[in-house]
This record gives sequence, structure tokens and C-alpha cells, in this order.
Amino acid sequence: MKYDHDIILYFCGVHSSHVHKYLNLHKQFSERYKCLMLLSNSKWGTKQEVLNKYRCEMYNMENVHCLPDQDAINFLSKNKHRLGIFTSNYRKGHIGGNDIYASRSIGATTLQISEMPNDFYYFDSDYASLISKRLDRFSQISDNIKLFSNCFLWDVVDPGANLFLSRDDFYKKYELDDDKPFFVWTPSSIQCLHPRAQEIYDEVCKLPNVLVKLHPNEIRRHKAERVGFKWSYDLYSSVDVKLLDPLDTHYAFEYMDSLITYQSAIGFEAAFYKKPCTYLEINSKENLYTNDKSLVFDFVGKDCTKEDLREFILNRSYKADYDYEKFLKKYLADDKKTSCELLLEQVDIIL
Repeated sequence: MKYDHDIILYFCGVHSSHVHKYLNLHKQFSERYKCLMLLSNSKWGTKQEVLNKYRCEMYNMENVHCLPDQDAINFLSKNKHRLGIFTSNYRKGHIGGNDIYASRSIGATTLQISEMPNDFYYFDSDYASLISKRLDRFSQISDNIKLFSNCFLWDVVDPGANLFLSRDDFYKKYELDDDKPFFVWTPSSIQCLHPRAQEIYDEVCKLPNVLVKLHPNEIRRHKAERVGFKWSYDLYSSVDVKLLDPLDTHYAFEYMDSLITYQSAIGFEAAFYKKPCTYLEINSKENLYTNDKSLVFDFVGKDCTKEDLREFILNRSYKADYDYEKFLKKYLADDKKTSCELLLEQVDIIL
């Protein structure tokens, strides 16, 4: 049978801090297969003007397209391909499994891949590639179709020449004090910012040399109507803040001294950059994340309370001789390979 493409990648949602990791995945597959990537331009996806910022020798955009969800589904149902690769997230209340069903309708094999440790919305794909056996909480998926490939959004990937920032350039861009350590604060999504979370938000923003990395759902304005379409930093910080451009996330993680977070799983990601996580109020009854026993939670670093935070930071108590390799080995399917490498090996077998 003649195929238009060996592989079509379609992501109905795109993490705003990791656009280059989708491009890298497409690049890796394209070196071996005739591959096309479609990215949603809905509120869950990305925009063409964002993609254009990554255009460089490293990332060839010739077979990368940003388009409405229904156009992507129509394309999947009309263009012969051997394998369709799809997201495991951004489906609930959005497209459901329509993309996967479209791919299967013309005889393609389908594969869903992991992007987050706690969410995998399975929709009848032929294969499901999870992060690892340790992080496998998905009993609704048959063991017969499970593969394990780390998480491609955790791979440390160069965003390309157009977005390169040296440490000096980064500090100048964000007007940071080069004589002091710098921190990235990652508040949870705005609908989860209960009164205690609001107090913590303000306390973190009062620290010197802090950049605020807004939750991707806040950037999308998801559920913003609940707070009158205002921004969290306007509502909950009593001081002016500096916002991190999502496109600069790679370099923020490269250069930060510690991540500061609360009610989040982002500590997993910091470990790949060999950076500690300062986790606030793990044992608080108000922590929506750590009190949900159905969620996987871990990080490399230390915890402290809001009341102790300033002294903790000024004394540089976040520093220690951490064993990042041990942490990654514990949670990854293979800590010696990238997720892209593992996925490519799996695709070789499937095709």
C-alpha cells in the first residue's frame, strides 16, 4: 500500500514552555521516517507566530503545521499513514479521542505518549507509552499494550539558536542581580490558589531575584472567569513581579539556583537540570497536591513553611549534595537514554 506519510504526529495540546521539545521529537523521527507534525492552534495548543520564533537550522518547519483541531482530524482521516502518534493530555472536554479514531479509520496504528506523571487520558490507541513502571498508575490500560519511554517533555533540549541566552544575557534581560542567587517561582493554576496559597504567593514574590513562571493554564486564561479575568500576580502579590517568558524556560532552569514551588509536580523536571526544589508546606492540610494520595509526588531538595521561607533562602539552606542520578534512576524507564531515543526504538519495532 502506498502511504502519504510513515508517521503523523498530532498534538491537540502543546505545553507553552516546551514547544521546542515537540519540534525535537519531530526532528528525531524525520531523520528516519517520512514524518509530518500537526499542532493545535486552539487555546490548548500554540500559535504560528510562536513556532516561527524557533525556526532555525536545528528545527526545519517544512513539515510542521499549526491548525484548528477539526482540520487536523480531517487530515488524519484522509491521508494514509502507517502510524499516528498522539498526546495523552488536553483531551477532557476538548477533542476526546476523535484524532485517534480518525487515524484508525484509515488503518493506521496508533500510539499515545506521556507528557505528565499523573495524567494519561487513554482513548483506545493500539499502544500507550508511559513514563515508567514505577509511575504506572493507569489500570484502565491493558498491560499488553503498555510501553515505557520516560517523558519527552522532561528531556533537556536546546531551544535553538534564535532563542539562545547566555547567563549574562539572561540576567540582563530580566534585570536580575548578578551578585545574588536567583529563583523561579511556579504557582499552581489560578483556580487552585486558595487563601493559604495566596499568602504563599505573596511571600515568595517578596524575595529578591525571583522570576514568576505562570502555570500554563493561567497563560491560556483557563478558568480566568472565576477571578474576573485578572492575573494571579495582580491579585496575590503586594509587590511588582518579573514574569518569565515561557520560551525562556530552558535557560531559567539552567541558570536558577533553586525552583520554588507549591502544589505542583514540577520538581520532577528540575532534577533533569540538576537543580534543587524548595517545596513549600508539604505537610499542610491545605496543600491540594500532596494531600491527594492518588497523585505521584517527589522532588530533589528541601521543604519549608511560608514563615521560614525568607530565612531559608537568605541562609541558602536549599543547598546540599543531592543525588540527582539516583532520583532519575528511580523514576525513569531508562535513565541512560532520552525519551526521544526510547520512543524511536519503540516506533522502529511497531513499524
